[in-house]
Amino acid sequence: GFCTKAPVAMGYTRGHFSALVPIEPYSSPETAANNLTNQDSLQVTFLPLMDHSRKLLPVHFVTQTEMGREESLLRQWLDVGMTEGGLLVAQQRLNKRPLLVAQMLEEWLNHYRRLA
Repeated sequence: GFCTKAPVAMGYTRGHFSALVPIEPYSSPETAANNLTNQDSLQVTFLPLMDHSRKLLPVHFVTQTEMGREESLLRQWLDVGMTEGGLLVAQQRLNKRPLLVAQMLEEWLNHYRRLA
């Protein structure tokens, strides 16, 4: 379809928007090499949609008729789930990087590892 249900997390500070990206779990060079060949690996990051009191975070730009239906809207427009603790979360699926991108990143990281 035209739209995707994958959430994009944005931050705003000092007049600038920034993409908020999840931190990847640490992997040794051997594990990273194995992951390059493992096509089945898919990770999911959970973005909380509720605060610590289980109150829904504000949903901006809803119309007058949508007010009060924010959770329903989130479920309609995002890939959401519930944690074991009962928190509503958006699920951000982290697909594998294309092989050339993964190799380029590894070369860049190796360069800076040698400098350290």
